[in-house]
Amino acid sequence: MSLVMRAFTQLYPEAPLTFIPSLEYSGQFKGYRANIRRRGSSIVVRLSKQWENISEDIQIGIIQELFVKLFKKKAHTLNMDLYHNFMRAVHEAVPKTQSHPVLQESFQRVNRFYFDGMIEQPNLIVKEGLRTLGTYEYGTDTLAITAALLEKTRLLDYVMFHEILHKALKYKSNAGRQHSHTTEFRKREQAYPHAELLEKELHAFVRSKQLSWF
Repeated sequence: MSLVMRAFTQLYPEAPLTFIPSLEYSGQFKGYRANIRRRGSSIVVRLSKQWENISEDIQIGIIQELFVKLFKKKAHTLNMDLYHNFMRAVHEAVPKTQSHPVLQESFQRVNRFYFDGMIEQPNLIVKEGLRTLGTYEYGTDTLAITAALLEKTRLLDYVMFHEILHKALKYKSNAGRQHSHTTEFRKREQAYPHAELLEKELHAFVRSKQLSWF
């Protein structure tokens, strides 16, 4: 039985199999990304090539997460827990090969002042035309910030704090949904010095640059 069929029958044991399943490993994805699509009578699951050497039990977990999103039917399995545990820890083994001097200085400041220097530096990249001010990707341990902030030190450090917080606190999962901006996250973010003022400055900055925020 294929991984996709195993994932489906474990997730929804009473449901009839009304589609033809297929699984592809694609080099088009970075990190541990994946997607699922319905094509007529078929459902195609595409995983990045990094998944090929990962335990089948964990692969079943991510496929089940994709099914939950596709069918919008809540469910929970041990395999899904294994997948989330894997994703929360995968950054520890990801090579750190990318950096940027301005982002590195910001990371070191923020890490020292607000995280006691305990957060391992991720890959740091600047993106031109980034539609969001900052992002953190667990699967590649990559923190990206728009070039528009490089000369705005106060705002840069605040956005850097936001993204490091994602790495530090990970995320919560519930019935196929991931929650990054948890109550604990918001509480820590609001404790940042002058957070309310910086929020207003960022919103004004976003409007002036026509960027979307977070």
